[in-house]
Amino acid sequence: MFAAAGQAAILANPSPQLRSKLSSIPPVTPIFHKIIQEFADACASGSSGSYQRWANQVGDQSYTFNETLPYFQRSPQFTPPNYAKRGAGSEVLYDQTAFSSNGGPLQVSYSNFYQPVSSFIKQAFFNLGLQSLAGLNSGKLLGFSEFTLTIDPQAGTRSSSETSFMQEAIASSTLQVYQQTLAKNIVFDKRKTATGVNVVTAGTEYTLSATEEVILAAGVVC
Repeated sequence: MFAAAGQAAILANPSPQLRSKLSSIPPVTPIFHKIIQEFADACASGSSGSYQRWANQVGDQSYTFNETLPYFQRSPQFTPPNYAKRGAGSEVLYDQTAFSSNGGPLQVSYSNFYQPVSSFIKQAFFNLGLQSLAGLNSGKLLGFSEFTLTIDPQAGTRSSSETSFMQEAIASSTLQVYQQTLAKNIVFDKRKTATGVNVVTAGTEYTLSATEEVILAAGVVC
């Protein structure tokens, strides 16, 4: 990245898709504000090449894209775009095989509101020599496509980890959720076995003891 007139921009390396020219992406303008907001709800896979590199580096081919795809397919319930709501000219390519009909409970769909500026952006990408992809969930990212979003297509609301996985678990199990609670540290016994977690709720510190195991789920650490 480089700064120009106090604003940030992205400097791209020469590539055949851009006619081998050194190009820059100008600073974000208000017209793209809504589009960038939607990135927070975007649902897309990594490239198959990145998964292959991961598998090669750890010496385990079970990390390739094709091997991990069935696990990705378990989580989302995909709903195709609703063209009656999106309007004319809003057609989008997508790969139905990237999803499973038995997936869920996370809702994944396309926005029911088609950005008027999108048709111009699409034409600009075509003019640059980029190809339209059948979605961004099949391990292919060299090109352009509209993002699928973690949006409930019926309610038009965000489908999050809480509204999907957690609510399903609460309804179907004895899961107990401690709200507004901070985990401070894991408790170990003399054999270095995790036996619980010290937590704080509303200023009160106490220990949650485990009868079977302590599971750490803090996301990916890069």
